[in-house]
Amino acid sequence: MMPEGSQTLPKGDIDNRILGVAALFEGDFSIDWLQELVRNKMSFILKVLEKNTQLGVLEQNSIDIYRFSDPGMRERMRDFIPEDERNALLRRIAETAIRDLPEESRLAKAIADQLLHIANDLDGCQLLREAGDYFRKEGQSARAQAYYNKAIGDLGKLRSKEADIMFIESVIGYSKDHNAIGNYDKLIPYLHKALKKAEKSNDFKLLSLVLLHLASNEWIRENFEAADNFYNRARETARDLDDPDVDRSLLTGVIINHCHSGRFEEVVKGYEAHEPLFAKKYPNHRLSLIVGVLLGFSYANIGQTSQGLGIMDGVRKHALKINDYDTAHSASGDMGYILLMNNKIKESFKYLSDFAEHGAKSNNAYQICWSSYFLSYYYFKKNNPVKSVNHLKKALHISKKENYNIRWVPSLLEMCWAIKIGEFPALEYLSLENEIEKALSMDNICYKGVAYRYLGMLEKQDNKQSAEYLKQSLELLEVSGHRIELAKTNLELGRHHMALGKKSKAGDYVTEAAKTLMPIDKNLIPTELRDLIKNRRLKTDLLDEIFNFGREVVDIRDTKQVVHYIFSTINRITGAERGAIFLKNSGSNAADIELWASKGLTADEVTQPEFEHSLSLVRESVQKGKVHLQGVKGDRPRTPEQSILSLISVPMRLRGKVIGVLYHDNRLFESTFQKQDIKTLTYFASLAAIALDNARAYEEIRRLNQRLNEEKQYFEEQHLESLHFEDFIAVSQAIKRVLALVESVAKTDSTVLILGETGVGKEVVARAIHQSSHRRNKDFITAHCSALPESLVPSELFGHEKGAFTGAVKRRIGRFELADKGTLFLDEIGELPLEVQVRLLRVLQTGEFERVGGRETIRSDFRLITATNRNLEDEVAAGRFRSDLFYRLNVFPIFVPPLRERRDDIAPLACYFLKIHAEKMSKSFQGIPEGEMAKLLSYQWPGNVRELENVIERGAILSPGGHFRIPELNPGTSKAPAAGQLALGDVERQYILDTLARVKWRIYGPGGAAELLSLKPSTLYSKMKKLGIQNPGKTNKH
Repeated sequence: MMPEGSQTLPKGDIDNRILGVAALFEGDFSIDWLQELVRNKMSFILKVLEKNTQLGVLEQNSIDIYRFSDPGMRERMRDFIPEDERNALLRRIAETAIRDLPEESRLAKAIADQLLHIANDLDGCQLLREAGDYFRKEGQSARAQAYYNKAIGDLGKLRSKEADIMFIESVIGYSKDHNAIGNYDKLIPYLHKALKKAEKSNDFKLLSLVLLHLASNEWIRENFEAADNFYNRARETARDLDDPDVDRSLLTGVIINHCHSGRFEEVVKGYEAHEPLFAKKYPNHRLSLIVGVLLGFSYANIGQTSQGLGIMDGVRKHALKINDYDTAHSASGDMGYILLMNNKIKESFKYLSDFAEHGAKSNNAYQICWSSYFLSYYYFKKNNPVKSVNHLKKALHISKKENYNIRWVPSLLEMCWAIKIGEFPALEYLSLENEIEKALSMDNICYKGVAYRYLGMLEKQDNKQSAEYLKQSLELLEVSGHRIELAKTNLELGRHHMALGKKSKAGDYVTEAAKTLMPIDKNLIPTELRDLIKNRRLKTDLLDEIFNFGREVVDIRDTKQVVHYIFSTINRITGAERGAIFLKNSGSNAADIELWASKGLTADEVTQPEFEHSLSLVRESVQKGKVHLQGVKGDRPRTPEQSILSLISVPMRLRGKVIGVLYHDNRLFESTFQKQDIKTLTYFASLAAIALDNARAYEEIRRLNQRLNEEKQYFEEQHLESLHFEDFIAVSQAIKRVLALVESVAKTDSTVLILGETGVGKEVVARAIHQSSHRRNKDFITAHCSALPESLVPSELFGHEKGAFTGAVKRRIGRFELADKGTLFLDEIGELPLEVQVRLLRVLQTGEFERVGGRETIRSDFRLITATNRNLEDEVAAGRFRSDLFYRLNVFPIFVPPLRERRDDIAPLACYFLKIHAEKMSKSFQGIPEGEMAKLLSYQWPGNVRELENVIERGAILSPGGHFRIPELNPGTSKAPAAGQLALGDVERQYILDTLARVKWRIYGPGGAAELLSLKPSTLYSKMKKLGIQNPGKTNKH
């Protein structure tokens, strides 16, 4: 019986079965995969697919990729496959995908859907986690969570250390997704399970990351005590890690912790110490966006209002773009509150009402509570006590019911003071004294500082106690960095000293307050105190700032610190929202510029239409050395498309040439920049150019010194064999042909693949190519792939950052990076794991890579030579070596024949090796006797040149006096090299086994097998794996 709706399909059980199996793929499917599953002839499958493509059932995306046109039809076709067979096929589809797909394939992401229907092993879970990571970063939360949930569920049933590690990584990925935050019924239990596994694993990096995710989510839930405990544990755990990922997560914790404890100055300092020179784009996960809002809130509180509002507005717009409406409207609420604090009451309402409307629409108690609290303050400032009281009652009711803490924002104390002095209606459950008592018990130093101010204002009868409270307020608020609350305390101290008749002292305090409050609204200075500042200098002089900058910046030798100093200075003194440094490229086009550093402006935003006008002005500043200033009062009207209200573009000059542009703008306020400041800002820009040039020079010196140290370390670690490449022995015609090929290819930068049995001298050939090339004066870097443990291959080749994995105690430069401008030789390339082959292919295609655990893209210009003793075409056919990589490597193959096929070389090589080793041993031999040489010529040399050298060296050791004797050679002269190689392998295997038995299978430490064999433990493990050596004690336990 056919499935419902299938009457339009072609008849025939085989056709329907082929389509039914194809329907098991969620999206695209490959002909090769389909053939593997249905086992019909390729010609027959193609006919079925072509016929159904013509009927419109299928679509052909490329020569071998198809998909169903209608998802409903695909679902119906699945019914042709019985359920038990369907599950088996789904597993085979997943296994095929894991085996065949390259890392970046779009099919790899689609295939993860197959894994949602089956119980997965470790490989399947790995693919699910990677799919979750991919879709999370793409902002597709529903798909990301589906993959994470499936991976976490399946990994929870597996019992191994690897499964536990992947479980933890999957939970961290899930926690990063913006829709996971708020879904605490699932997220918090996941994190606690991950915590238990991390504690058992002794992986301190993962443990600290789980603790930080718990801390961040508990902070957001306002479980501050639990959050602090998790955060302190994480900080202690990560203390000695120095890991970039952990540092970024610690920074998130620092921002949340400091912001909720009122330490806004510390928030900004902590962020700027880790902030990149510029961000490429906004993040897509909610935790980072929430932290962005808190960061903007902190900048605004320390007096950099435009920048703070700009950060929050950027987060708001981006959150709307990725459908994260809760975060977007929370940002609106905080923006409205900051505008209120800065007396921009009219402008604040649209943001506050937007926040309130979304909270009501989504029935979000948290947002309803906070929007009511903010609106109560809005109507308080508007002098509308009825509406203010209604909103305040609502906020206090919800906060009590839901256990929300709204007391870290100090406006509640301001309203309580108004109640106290009779300017606001009394509420029976609200009093200034009670709120002060609660504030003084909190850890929030800003709120506590404000409480001490009101305590000082209450103590008017006791001048000494009042002054003490006000000084405590001042000290706490100075640490907090909240400029407006600090200014208010300075006003009260001025009022206090005025009452005592100390006019001069009072004037000092009021002047400090006025510097913050006058630019906001001169009416914030009480009338009775204004006479104190009549003849006082209130505005910070731009010239003073420049002199301070010149003094400070001369000692800064870090580019990032210089950049932050430049931006923070200009933003502070001009009120700019965003800043950027555009540098002129070295090309011939005078207008060719690039964004080099920025604050509040991402690389993505620079490419948007709204920035086109600004970019044209920046280019003109570079070309003509002209300052552009727009947005001052009386300036020409702007077009509706221009979101930037004011901007300034100032050329940066160094040694008489324009090297770039210092750019600042504001999308929130006009008249940020003044015409009288142009001359001074021009001088500032040139001073900034000198400071940057100095810092970059110091950094380049540090980089070169570090590079020299790392290269020295690399060469010290290398234990190269005695290859004698400078005296290449070439007598036979076979090896002369090899040298002719070497001479031809050495003049180019082509990739070379050297083929041949073990021991034929492939590295000698590689070195000969290097020495004959234009790169001869640069480094020849080697990597023996077969000697590297599989887990360390990426680290050895690509390098790693400090903390990239357990044991990565410092940064290490990889072989690709060391080989820059030189030659990289990868021996035994056929041993590379498939996942490393994918990364190698990318390096060959782009010349770019990242260190393990790093994000910086590194370029390296090297000539690649590879070698193998395997038949790579057979390896490709068997699926162990990527075909696309093979074709990349096989540009210029050189086959080095085995020694038994070039017997003319045996005698001269033997004499050469005898001369070398006799000199080392301070012995003298009269050549090799004819009879002894005959033994060498009759032997088959399964170990090739390497074996010949070893035989000669052993003979030199054993031969007495001046008479050289050949030691006993391995019996058997079979021409089949495998037999000889097997004999050598057996000898090595037995030697390792004997050593292990002697030390009772102890590998590490003094007297261990690795030390006795003069090998690194990791190398010994690799050899044991290759030779099939297992500890019989452990084997017998299973």
